[in-house]
Amino acid sequence: MVPVPVKGFVRRRFFRVPDVDLATYLTARASELPEAMIEESAFPGRVERLRDDPEASSPSFQGVLAVTLSFVERVHVAERHAAAAALSLAQRESLAFLVGEVNATSAALRGLGGRESAPSAPTVDDAGPGSWWYALAEATQTIEIAVDRLSAVVATQPKGAAVRSLVTEVLRVLRAHHRVLMGEATRWIEG
Repeated sequence: MVPVPVKGFVRRRFFRVPDVDLATYLTARASELPEAMIEESAFPGRVERLRDDPEASSPSFQGVLAVTLSFVERVHVAERHAAAAALSLAQRESLAFLVGEVNATSAALRGLGGRESAPSAPTVDDAGPGSWWYALAEATQTIEIAVDRLSAVVATQPKGAAVRSLVTEVLRVLRAHHRVLMGEATRWIEG
């Protein structure tokens, strides 16, 4: 295992890997980054910058925020199911981290929109997990759908717009979660 060179460090929490800072974790390709987990997310701090942006109160920003929040809430439910269905303590801990991070992301988005509760996610069954593999596949698919649709939203926004920055930050979090879930699936398949 080759350490990833970084300037600042964030303590790792769940895996025995070199310390990795958040920027490296969020931007590295899966092949470049071992099964790294970080203790904290920088997403809420990045969202705070947008709170004072005059564009944040515009109807178009609030509309995109509502759509983004809806996808994040769906991912939250799917990841919660995967964590509940985990087969081992290591899986449960790594997925619990993801659930916590997506929950913090959701809270930051709700705070940006001034709402206390998120819109319901009607396409996600909140009945609970089935098998671990099914729950993991469901979480992965939910993230893939969210990334695909939010990428389309970003493409329609002008460069430099606050809404584009917001959705880009959410996409970074979702892609990082997708890499972790795919790593879990690969480890399970390879035995």
